[in-house]
Amino acid sequence: RQMCIRDSINAEYGAEINHPLSISKPDMKYIIASLFVLSFLYCTSAQSICDKYSTSSNNSALLNTVVGALIGRALEVPSLAIYFNGVKPQGSTNFTSPQNADRLALLQLHLVQFFGQGVALNCTDGSIGAYTGRTDMAAVHQPMNISAADSTAFNEALLTILTNAGVTTADVATVRTLLNSFNSAIIYTPTPAPTRAPVNAPAPVEQPSHASFFFVSAFVVVVSTFAYLF
Repeated sequence: RQMCIRDSINAEYGAEINHPLSISKPDMKYIIASLFVLSFLYCTSAQSICDKYSTSSNNSALLNTVVGALIGRALEVPSLAIYFNGVKPQGSTNFTSPQNADRLALLQLHLVQFFGQGVALNCTDGSIGAYTGRTDMAAVHQPMNISAADSTAFNEALLTILTNAGVTTADVATVRTLLNSFNSAIIYTPTPAPTRAPVNAPAPVEQPSHASFFFVSAFVVVVSTFAYLF
């Protein structure tokens, strides 16, 4: 950090500072203090992961390489391939079919655009356009019934690709945190059944006893007999 500050100062004001007669001491102190603050803010500002690793190419080329490798790895894992080959959910797009090559390209484009956003990996060189896919992640992923295990496997595949490509442990951990922040939208959550108000059971109907039935029958017989006699 000290080297960065010194280099910044020397690069911008080296000639003036090295000449003791050109600037008064109070002005010199003010300039040095100002440059110290500015260079500190500049040198300590966090560079995005996307920009950090786009040294030999632009942001678009970097993310297209990563996303392409991720899709290829997912197709090699049976539990993940079913989300790309039309098996799960049933009747979904089979991205592995040559007839759907354009849809696969669109899927990759949307993934690149999504991860290039400021809320994700923050790619800033302008080579990645604005995100044009669907913005409601839950609406996209919940119908796919993605399990927690499959979501974790997909994330680990991406993190492994980054690790093998030389991304630092700290940056991989940052990406892991980013991926985990999407869990609630991606991992399938069954809709709870609606609760119903309890229904009071009807009061039991008291059945007449055998004794009551006998008494009524006897009474009917007696009445009938009197009616016959008189």
